[in-house]
Amino acid sequence: MSCMSLVAESDFLTIVATDVVNEALFDQQFVALNLREQLPFATFGLIQRRDTKLTPAGEHLARLFRMYCRD
Repeated sequence: MSCMSLVAESDFLTIVATDVVNEALFDQQFVALNLREQLPFATFGLIQRRDTKLTPAGEHLARLFRMYCRD
């Protein structure tokens, strides 16, 4: 859960299971987003470990961010 602690202490976006969003350990610090809504104007960055490939869901989210940021 150390990665989730990093997300909880920042304004990062992440893909996690619904159970993680509702985990009592994080005291409702996470909000599930409806990805059909337009993202707010902001600077977005993607962070990933060098030694780990993104999951298919992570690749999809990264692709969505790249497409959105090009517009």
